[in-house]
Amino acid sequence: MVTLVNDREGDSYDLWFQVMQRQTHLITRARQDRALIPDQPGGSTKLWAALEATAPRALFELSIPADPKRGRAARRSMMALSFRTVRLRSPRAGRAGKRGSVKLQAVEVRECAACVPCGESPVVWRLLTTHTIETVEQALQIVKWYMFRWRAEDTFSALKTRGLDVVSTAG
Repeated sequence: MVTLVNDREGDSYDLWFQVMQRQTHLITRARQDRALIPDQPGGSTKLWAALEATAPRALFELSIPADPKRGRAARRSMMALSFRTVRLRSPRAGRAGKRGSVKLQAVEVRECAACVPCGESPVVWRLLTTHTIETVEQALQIVKWYMFRWRAEDTFSALKTRGLDVVSTAG
């Protein structure tokens, strides 16, 4: 099994469609409030609203690293976990050769309001995946796999700027 893990820049409808054709899995942090095909009449037609309307299924603790760029302090916080099946509407639904929707699992991790320091915004991740999610354990596995991406980011940061400064010495 191959699972590709992307941050928000990997949120592309065409990529979802191609991955599903190749029997490969994908986990991506959603960058945009995508249009959905509602699962019931009168249901949500946007991703953010659909996830907000989904009741949390579990709470878990997470160490949130400091982020000076965003003015975020490091902290240990309680996170609410929710998940559901969604059908993303193709941004080009009417064009020939494009499928009208892609069925995915959506996972939302939202920092509990009581844990957010004054003046900061809560941490919210909205993850989309081709993996099947039927249980809290499966949803938490998706979150863990997404968090592994941070290790790669830390490694690249150490090589490029913080440690070896490969970028300026390569010239």
